[in-house]
Amino acid sequence: MLSLANRAFSCDVRSHVTFERQRSGVQAVMVLCVVYGCSKRSGRDKDVSFFRIPRVISNKGEEVCGLSKKRKEKFLAAISRVGLTEKILKNDRICSRHYLRGKPADLLDETNPDWLPTLHLGHSKSGAMISTVQGRYERRTARVAAKNEETAARNDVIAHNQDIQVGSNNTQYNSSNKNQNGNEM
Repeated sequence: MLSLANRAFSCDVRSHVTFERQRSGVQAVMVLCVVYGCSKRSGRDKDVSFFRIPRVISNKGEEVCGLSKKRKEKFLAAISRVGLTEKILKNDRICSRHYLRGKPADLLDETNPDWLPTLHLGHSKSGAMISTVQGRYERRTARVAAKNEETAARNDVIAHNQDIQVGSNNTQYNSSNKNQNGNEM
């Protein structure tokens, strides 16, 4: 057991080591996941990636600002943590284990199930949220794919009709330039 004097010394040594690492440009910081009950950390779990907590983006227009506020509010509701201060939100991270595809979706892709963390959130409401969000995303993706196929088919028909019209115009031109014997004038 360390005596009080040794504790003070060990703290001084640690702060000195940290200072030396910061001075040399190398910072050894362990990142912990902010989700309650998640034990993932950067030093031990090499197969896990860590992502920042969503923040409000105010310099990209009103639409992006509103969407980022909405995402941050829903994010905080999804992880259901009490006592999160702005300092914690600024510095803490969430691990890839809480996203279906292992990383958060783009801010503008609001219908993507990875727009918010949905897996292993430490509470019971995440199971219902996963099926709802995943189902909604799959239905939307199917609608977009069907619409794209329909648009492509419509464009093919239009192109085909234009080819037919061009061909018939050439035929009319060729037939009007011929005399009765079939020779061109």
